[in-house]
Amino acid sequence: MMEINHWEQDIVSWKNHCSLNVESTVCPSSERGKKEIDLFFKSDLVEQLLVSKYKIFTEAPLLWSLDNITVYEGLIDFVAYDLKKEQWIIIDWKTNKVQNEEHVHEAKVIQFLKQF
Repeated sequence: MMEINHWEQDIVSWKNHCSLNVESTVCPSSERGKKEIDLFFKSDLVEQLLVSKYKIFTEAPLLWSLDNITVYEGLIDFVAYDLKKEQWIIIDWKTNKVQNEEHVHEAKVIQFLKQF
């Protein structure tokens, strides 16, 4: 849902988009989605995104070679570049809970990104 938000628009558009999508099939748990959206809109991040000028990317590809053996590859849910401060905000809305072996790589990428 957040990766298809209309980030170039105003906060009213963001809230409308989230409200519509949390009730649709896009959100697997509407109750959890409502709580998380509420927390998101109460966060300092929203104010920061509204106050400063950001270039926002969603589902941004990541390919990072740590060394000759370890390579991290995946998608980052949300990347915002502050054009004034020349700083990045990187967010991944997934949890670190690994459901099965297929998701171990995703969890490692998330842990890796938290280092930066």
